[in-house]
Amino acid sequence: MISKKWAIFLIIVVILIVFEVGQILGWFSYTWITTNLSIFIVAVVLISLFSVVGAMFLGMYVSHRFFSTKGFTPFEEEMMRAREDIKKIKEDIQNIEKAVAELTETVKKGK
Repeated sequence: MISKKWAIFLIIVVILIVFEVGQILGWFSYTWITTNLSIFIVAVVLISLFSVVGAMFLGMYVSHRFFSTKGFTPFEEEMMRAREDIKKIKEDIQNIEKAVAELTETVKKGK
């Protein structure tokens, strides 16, 4: 049994498909929408309004997901450990460079 939500969704999709096929076959003509300036302006304003409201909801969802996490994911923990390893390797390389510089200085003085 199809739930009520899915039935409404399917009805809307079928209606939209009928309108699209009707437009392609020439049963319906929607040119009056773009030629009437007031309808066109209302359409642009409504689309803009809906896009801003949708962006706000998306932003609220993303910020909620961002701030609601209680800890780090395993991937993030691994990246932090890798960052610490890289810092340690850099320090080791700097120590090796200093030792090599001291050795070359000692060798130059010894000659």
